[in-house]
Amino acid sequence: MKSKLLLISFFLVIVIYHKPVNAENRTGNVNAKKTKTEASAPPADSDRKIEAPPAEPESSKSDLSAERIDPLSKYFLTGQFVIGTPGFSLELENQNQTKKVSYAPNLKGTVGIGISFKDLIGATASLHGSPSADSYTKGSTDYDDFHFVFDFKNFFIEAQYQRYNGLYVSNSTEVDPTAAGNILAPNISMQNILLEFTYVFRPQKFSIQAAISRTERQIHSGGSWLIGAKATQTTLENATGLIPTQIRSYYGADQDLTKDRSRTLMLTGGYAYTISFSEKFFSTLLGVVGYGWGDSSFASATSTSSLTYGASTVGLKFVLAYNGDSLIAGISSENDSTLSLTNTVRINSNPTLSQLFVGTRY
Repeated sequence: MKSKLLLISFFLVIVIYHKPVNAENRTGNVNAKKTKTEASAPPADSDRKIEAPPAEPESSKSDLSAERIDPLSKYFLTGQFVIGTPGFSLELENQNQTKKVSYAPNLKGTVGIGISFKDLIGATASLHGSPSADSYTKGSTDYDDFHFVFDFKNFFIEAQYQRYNGLYVSNSTEVDPTAAGNILAPNISMQNILLEFTYVFRPQKFSIQAAISRTERQIHSGGSWLIGAKATQTTLENATGLIPTQIRSYYGADQDLTKDRSRTLMLTGGYAYTISFSEKFFSTLLGVVGYGWGDSSFASATSTSSLTYGASTVGLKFVLAYNGDSLIAGISSENDSTLSLTNTVRINSNPTLSQLFVGTRY
């Protein structure tokens, strides 16, 4: 009971603290000032005209808490150095989802830069990283990973290109309980291309530039609904088969799949919200879901086929950062998942990216 009372008391304190000043309170304050002025003023002569006090400027009546976004107008250039850990999970499930093989590349890290010109364009790019030395247990992956983000006041555009040659099976013990280590797939090649557009409905309450390029500063917490479009193309190829022989019989007609090219075009929608812990310290969470058109062209050693289907996607972005006057530092993470189909195989591509960034502004 005491804890409930304390919780209710705390809630009431917050409500009272954030209670806006209404017209009645402002009138009372004006009347109080007027009464105090009249009381302190000397008696007026009969021929003296009493002048009305000057009107209060309209701008001073506005609630300062409504100023959620600081455009940081005195700065022109923002630069950031980025260290990232990319990832990619490729899952091939059978039709009734009783068997699954999860492929992953053997990656170590990427480096990148972020450059933003005020009121012109903001871009963040993650470039080719160093290969992982853990080639004994996870094989060797040759890869390129390019990630670009362009953010504006009302929208942002994201583009990705990923190429991997050589994967390993991350759930090897599920595929083959007798396996002594990871099952390697050195001949599998994969290419993933993504282009996404997202529109922000309420940029006056949620700043995408504060969240992504840090060229603005969101002083007060707030969020906005999002809408957009997303296009992807994922190509997989392995001349000896994409499904491991240990579980191939569970995959029906497409068990001998050697190549698949999946293309999707989807409408997306979601919500983004920034929590401003202080004027310069914030956290942002952005989530979108989408549904639309999908098309797969796939082949085995003896046949080729195609399929049109309903494609779906889910995406999440998270940022925790300090957005100071001369220092910018923080972490970010994003996860994207797109489902595509063949006749008897469900293919879920899931690129991820975790980053540590530090920068300054001029």
